[in-house]
Amino acid sequence: MKVAKLFSGIADILIAYCVGHCSLLGTAPFGTAIIGAGSACGRSPWMLLLGLLGAFFEQGGFEKQGQMIYPLIWVMAAVLVRVRKLQLLYPRSFLLSVLVGLETIVLQIGAAFWLPGAIGIPLACAEGALVFSFMLAYCFSYRNLSGDKLLFLTDTQTMLAVLILATTVLAGMPVQLGGVVEVLASVCLFTIFYISYRFGFSAGVSWAAISGAIYALRADDMQMLAAWVFLAVLVNGLTEFLHIGRYGSILIFVASDCLLGYFAFPQMLSEAGIKAIATAVFVLFFLPGRLFVQVRTQGDAMALSGAEWGKLTLSRVRSFSDALKRIDYTFAGTEGQRIGFSQIGTMLEDFTKQLDSPVAMRKDAETAIVSELGRMGVHVKSLTLLKAQNGRYQLYADARVGRGRLVGAEAVRKIASKETGIPFEIGEDSRQMVGRSYDLVILNQKPAFRIQTAARRLSCQEDVISGDNFYIGNLKNGQALLMIADGMGNGVQAAKDSEALLSAVEELVMTGFEQEMAVRLVNAYLAEKNKGEHFTTLDMLLLDLYTGVGHLVKYGAATTYVCRGNWMECIKSTSLPVGVMEDAGCECSSKKYYAGDLIVMVSDGVLDSILFENKDDYMHTLLEALKDEEPETVVEAVIQDIRSVCGKRLKDDATIIVCKVMKNL
Repeated sequence: MKVAKLFSGIADILIAYCVGHCSLLGTAPFGTAIIGAGSACGRSPWMLLLGLLGAFFEQGGFEKQGQMIYPLIWVMAAVLVRVRKLQLLYPRSFLLSVLVGLETIVLQIGAAFWLPGAIGIPLACAEGALVFSFMLAYCFSYRNLSGDKLLFLTDTQTMLAVLILATTVLAGMPVQLGGVVEVLASVCLFTIFYISYRFGFSAGVSWAAISGAIYALRADDMQMLAAWVFLAVLVNGLTEFLHIGRYGSILIFVASDCLLGYFAFPQMLSEAGIKAIATAVFVLFFLPGRLFVQVRTQGDAMALSGAEWGKLTLSRVRSFSDALKRIDYTFAGTEGQRIGFSQIGTMLEDFTKQLDSPVAMRKDAETAIVSELGRMGVHVKSLTLLKAQNGRYQLYADARVGRGRLVGAEAVRKIASKETGIPFEIGEDSRQMVGRSYDLVILNQKPAFRIQTAARRLSCQEDVISGDNFYIGNLKNGQALLMIADGMGNGVQAAKDSEALLSAVEELVMTGFEQEMAVRLVNAYLAEKNKGEHFTTLDMLLLDLYTGVGHLVKYGAATTYVCRGNWMECIKSTSLPVGVMEDAGCECSSKKYYAGDLIVMVSDGVLDSILFENKDDYMHTLLEALKDEEPETVVEAVIQDIRSVCGKRLKDDATIIVCKVMKNL
């Protein structure tokens, strides 16, 4: 922290020192603007003042009576923006700039009456206007550089402000230091390479033209403007074509400089030119590699293209269609009557609402992901962040590797999680390796909760298959689905009915149907097909692992128990089973679950085997003693205890599911 603060102070001194050498129309508004903007944006006003006084002393300002007013203007500007009563104006750069501009006008007008050689009233008003304008620009620059460092790539106003600050610093930078070090030329060459390498062709060539123009005016050598523009174009073209890294690009930079100097611009191979390129390359070689992360912005290209987005949507629609076909085949059979959907329009509308929506990613996070992957040789064509209705995020990265080894999707996951602040995990449908051709790496937000489960399915007769069935699974949208289906009676037919019901409901819920709609749809099929002769109870819990909210749907099912500490809730059902009536209703319960909650779902066979009048009190006592145990232990203990009280002979087929909600670490 102390080292960072030291470097920050040194940077403030150097910037102020360079800006302090600039003047315009006989005035010096840049120094006042830089100390006002720096102070308003949290920089050290004393470091800035030290740099300005260094430039002021070097130019002999203390010996000129008309210039003596400037140290007072700078101190007053720093104090003015630091006044506590003006802190509410800090976010308002415009108002602060107006205040500093007015302060400059007032002090300069006062100096016109008291100091010989002052600039006069007309120029005092002009300087105040210039201070206002440049301070406003410098405030934009400082806020960008201290926050989202890459905002200037997409925001025109901020880009212009950054260019104004950079141009002012270059314009006041010494051409030489002690007649030995080529300061201005070295800085120009360094920044031309850095901006070209990191931000791409357009930014590099544009900056080469700006810095070349400043150097040409300062050194009275207009050919250097053309030379540096040619250098930027040549280096950018070769590095883009060859796809080489930082050090290879630096070698190309040196070689191009030498070739241009030998064939077209001899100034580049003069003593001053060689010193400049040597100094710039020395700094480039020894700067940390993290500062050279390449950034390539392509506007709307950073979102999935229409074709790619269409593929994702079509994939989900096909999944929806396939689910309907499987449901139809399961319940109607190959020769059975096909049952139409009277509410197909409503269901499709509900389905489309469940498609994830693209959301805007923070520009700094988006650029950082692309840049970090670029360092690893991964070229990102597009990044798309989707947000589902339950707040879950998904990130689609369309990427490929250039030359070199393959990169695992795990590397993409780590970078995306770090830069966005969203804990991601690799999706089931994702590519596990980034290959030579563009393909999607799919990242899903890591759920806040996870579950531990255990289940048992028992038959009341040893030689007859149980008519119960259960399902436990995690859906792709970050939800856990737990179901128990109890077919009518025992044996093969009951088992087929319960299995078919679970399979159908699973298909629809996984496709995106709401629970209640999915069960109603299946109920309509069964009621039409079986004419009320076969029916099945259904107990279904859909638990959102991101929010902890669970939706319980019951069609004639047995009681579900929710244990939390010493408290237990019993959720009962009085509705008809699935398949009895086409428009049969159901019980629905929604509640928030927390880490440590124990959810116990059972079929009728479990409760029927308890030979006590108050079965809920018995379950409460039994589960309270097991609340801290693992689900597997709870299941075994419940089965053993019930077998002991019913004479080891169950009254009906029995199924139990125990689910423990846990925090996802």
